[in-house]
Amino acid sequence: MNVLDLWITVNSPGEVSGWLRPVLQEVQRQKQPWRVIIALPPCRYASGREADVCRKLAGVDEVVNTKELQEFLWWGSLPQRIQRQQQSLVLFLGGDLLVALWLKWRLSCPAVAYTDGRRQWTSRFDAFVTRKDIGDLRVDSIDTTPLDEKDF
Repeated sequence: MNVLDLWITVNSPGEVSGWLRPVLQEVQRQKQPWRVIIALPPCRYASGREADVCRKLAGVDEVVNTKELQEFLWWGSLPQRIQRQQQSLVLFLGGDLLVALWLKWRLSCPAVAYTDGRRQWTSRFDAFVTRKDIGDLRVDSIDTTPLDEKDF
C-alpha cells in the first residue's frame, strides 16, 4: 500500500489546538497510510513555538517550519529529511489560503480548505468547506486534554 503525504497548513496556537488536534485524531482512525507533514506558514499571531508543539502531537510525522516552507515554495527545495511521495494532498487549516494554493501548485496535488466561514479562492481548491458545511472542529471535537501552555 502506498503512503500518501498529507500536508496540513496551520500556523497559530488556536489552530494547532482547536483544529489540528481533532483532524490528527480522525486521520489516525482512518485505514489510509498517511504520512502527516505540518507546514507552518508565516503568521503574526504565532508564538514561535508551533513547530515544537506540533512535533509532540500524535500522528505528526514531519514539521516544515516557516523558513523551510518559504524555501520550498520559492525555490522548490524541501529539507533533505523529507522525501516526497508520489501522491499528496494539501489540507488548509490555517494561515493564508494563497500559501496553501502555492503549496498545491508546488506539489502538483489536490487541496482542500477548511475555514470558520471565510471563502476565498474557492474555484482554486478541489474542495472548500466551512464549519457550516461539516461542523465546527473547535466545538464538535473538544479534547479536554490541554496542551501545555508553556509550550506556546
